Amino acid sequence: MNTLDVTIDTTHKVLTERLHLAAAGTSDGAAPRDVQQYADTFLASTCRHMCAANAVLAPAARQWLPDGPESSRRFHRHCRRLDLALRQVKAKMYGSAYAVHRSWADVWDDARTEFTATTTLERRLVDSLVTTIDPRASDALADRLYKMEVKAPTRPHPYAPRTGASGLVARLMWARADRVWDGLEGRTLPAPVRGRARPQGGPMTRYVMGNPVFHVEGT
Repeated sequence: MNTLDVTIDTTHKVLTERLHLAAAGTSDGAAPRDVQQYADTFLASTCRHMCAANAVLAPAARQWLPDGPESSRRFHRHCRRLDLALRQVKAKMYGSAYAVHRSWADVWDDARTEFTATTTLERRLVDSLVTTIDPRASDALADRLYKMEVKAPTRPHPYAPRTGASGLVARLMWARADRVWDGLEGRTLPAPVRGRARPQGGPMTRYVMGNPVFHVEGT
């Protein structure tokens, strides 16, 4: 496994745990403040990661993979469907009229379905990239993904453009707007996952072992 593999695997694990905590909190009748904290953490970190993946991984797929254009379009579609499901979570959490008649179980079922489909597709995309491109290029993608995730929007925007110049402008605009609302609502968001390959021991130890040890930040 390289740095990109570690980053994606660990990110998916962390996001899955946050989804479980958020869904369990609402179904178990937790205090409203706890429900909001768990749900907001899952929503923000998932929106942030998927936006960064659209900006970094999808263009890389278009550039390097034989079926890159179609894979990228499919990934964009799944991310939009996930954003729509996450918007329903947020609407339910804040008592919007658009979600008041839906149960929490129904809302989380939709979110879980779209989350699983999107992360599965992302994992396949990364597998194809890792086996196609140079390891240094793969590590560079992981670094770009982290840097993009740090400054990505933290709320679902399903109808925002995702590609080209319009996608770049939309990401910048929504990221600034989301930061303002995060400050007004007192949202405290964890740092994105950053996977790094860290060798163990000296050169001779690494040569004998033939196996790096991975260090993950931000979990």
